[in-house]
Amino acid sequence: MRHKRTLANSYIKMVERLLKLIHEYQAKVLEAASLFEKYKSVSQTKLMRARFEGLPTDGFLDPEKTIEYYFHGIGCCVTFSNVRVDWDFGHNGRIDGFDAWRLWIFAKEGTDSFPELKQKEVLDKVFKEAETQGIIHTPFKNFQDRLHYLSSVK
Repeated sequence: MRHKRTLANSYIKMVERLLKLIHEYQAKVLEAASLFEKYKSVSQTKLMRARFEGLPTDGFLDPEKTIEYYFHGIGCCVTFSNVRVDWDFGHNGRIDGFDAWRLWIFAKEGTDSFPELKQKEVLDKVFKEAETQGIIHTPFKNFQDRLHYLSSVK
């Protein structure tokens, strides 16, 4: 019984860590998207569309040319001085979606705050647990958006 309780507490702590990683990832995506507004006059709600309406597919966001960006498939990647954040646009251009792979890449290349989640197998297991608990979900599958979103504000 004690082993099961310890294991359950361990999962709870890891899911809490995953939620912190998600929040940090989303904050960095929002910061990156806000730079498009600041330097390219493109709001985050129009960012996905702007790409198809003439915004260059790659370049720099700042005049000093230290913040690089490039669009790919249905997403975007922004590299700050030593931090990289990559996201896909979700339903109606949403930027708050995530998947296990992007969180894993962010844990490895975008932050040093979550060393325990730099192991893909660990992150995948915790991600699945958060999904099973209903903490994260995929509400827009019917709109071809397979990204996950937080079920409620944490």
